[in-house]
Amino acid sequence: MDAVRRGVLEGLYRIRYETPAGERTGVSIFQAGQIVGGGQHLYCVGTYEVNGTKFSGEILARRHAKTAETSPLAGFDQVKLRLEGTVTDTYGQLTATVIGCADVPPMHGSILRISDV
Repeated sequence: MDAVRRGVLEGLYRIRYETPAGERTGVSIFQAGQIVGGGQHLYCVGTYEVNGTKFSGEILARRHAKTAETSPLAGFDQVKLRLEGTVTDTYGQLTATVIGCADVPPMHGSILRISDV
């Protein structure tokens, strides 16, 4: 199986995305249709599918650390996000939409493969 079909999303990725509160970064492991990851203030778990060079999925993102100066989830402690994007063997673009909350604008970001798992 080539890298895109097998899983451009089979590995450890750096995630960079823009939220209403500013740019955020983190890491996620994409493996066998499962996503697990996080960053300084939140973690996420979910699932994904790859179809050619397109991918989609859903994650539940929860805050694990609170500070006065950060709001990584658009002011929420927990959100469910729909992911859609395009991928190559090492890089991808994504859009994340908060499920059930049309008031929050879509978040745009990128993923970069940094290691096998």
